[in-house]
Amino acid sequence: MIRFILVTILALFLQSCATISRTPQTTTPSSEAATVPTTSWAERKIALSHLQQWDLRGKLGITTAQDSGSATLNWQQNHDAFHISLMGPLGASGVTIDGNTHAVRLTNAKGKTFTAANPEQLLAEQTGWRLPISYLKYWAKGLPVPNLPEQGQWDNEHRLQELSQGGWRISYQAYARARGLDLPSRMVIQQPGFRAKLVIYSW
Repeated sequence: MIRFILVTILALFLQSCATISRTPQTTTPSSEAATVPTTSWAERKIALSHLQQWDLRGKLGITTAQDSGSATLNWQQNHDAFHISLMGPLGASGVTIDGNTHAVRLTNAKGKTFTAANPEQLLAEQTGWRLPISYLKYWAKGLPVPNLPEQGQWDNEHRLQELSQGGWRISYQAYARARGLDLPSRMVIQQPGFRAKLVIYSW
């Protein structure tokens, strides 16, 4: 009788071990498994496209073969309307650019206003700096400009790391969590003879 009981207990023990071995592991995943992306690029792209209003604050530095300068940047975007202010040497101690898809107005530190069809033209004429502001509206979010040929590289989280578009190369050096999204916090925009570094403090 005792032998029968011992055999029965042993059989139950072996059966329980087999059941445990088939149970999925619940331990902390390895570092390799932790990097598996949870959001595809297609999903991320849609989410970023829905971000149409923001108040970006940061610092912009520009370097060319002839000169260099920096300025604090405040960019308020409301769908197609925008207000950009540059304070510091790069902005000649104060430049604001207001506009939409129809017209753009620049106001300098002396209060004089100038108008043009696009912000790039105004900024180049009044400050001498070439900056693709119309493209930067998308690049600042980590998003390519729509309907413009592109070449990109992505990280393990399906966030842009490198982007070539419109004759420019954009390198995304860091991201931060804001507005429920992974948004760029440091990026470099360049083409031959021109380099701009944008550090974003807040969205």
